[in-house]
Amino acid sequence: MRTTMAGLLLALLLTGCHSGDGDDRYDELIDAGWRAYSAGNYTDAQTDFLDAARADQARAEAWNGLAWTEIELHEDEQGDEDYLFAIDGNFQAALARSDNWAPPLAGIALTRTRLGEPSSAIHFAGEALTRVGDSWVYNHNQEVTGRLMRWVRAWNYFLLEDYAASQLEVEAVLEVTLDPEDPDYLSQLLAYIEQL
Repeated sequence: MRTTMAGLLLALLLTGCHSGDGDDRYDELIDAGWRAYSAGNYTDAQTDFLDAARADQARAEAWNGLAWTEIELHEDEQGDEDYLFAIDGNFQAALARSDNWAPPLAGIALTRTRLGEPSSAIHFAGEALTRVGDSWVYNHNQEVTGRLMRWVRAWNYFLLEDYAASQLEVEAVLEVTLDPEDPDYLSQLLAYIEQL
């Protein structure tokens, strides 16, 4: 059964905050979680990150790791709004504990895209780019990059029919110059967005 954000928060509140258990336990759980994540053992990673959040609710890495892990665990449910809201909530929890950190910002940008919230997705992708730039590659997930954040922005601007802004995102990455007067402009723009 899929774990919802409300269920996770309730479980954490019932078990209480154990920040007195020490930083070593938290760090060990985080390291174990990312090792499991890298190995594709997402159920183990989820357990480690949940245990880390129980050990110290005030630190961001457990919430961030939990959100990225649940994306992988529920990959087949990407259109399920309950799933997406739960993941978004975990990223928000990470961001609340570390407000200038790119990984949860990027995660929120991706979930907001899937939730059909283009303005919000554009904002969070822009915030991630401001902090880490176009050359960024997230060390725990090589597919999460500055270029992916450009795609988020270009795609969502396209959905909002702000084609000029979408074009700027494309041209920030690809060496192309699009002509808005070209009769095939929109199809060309869309084709270039797909290349990001």
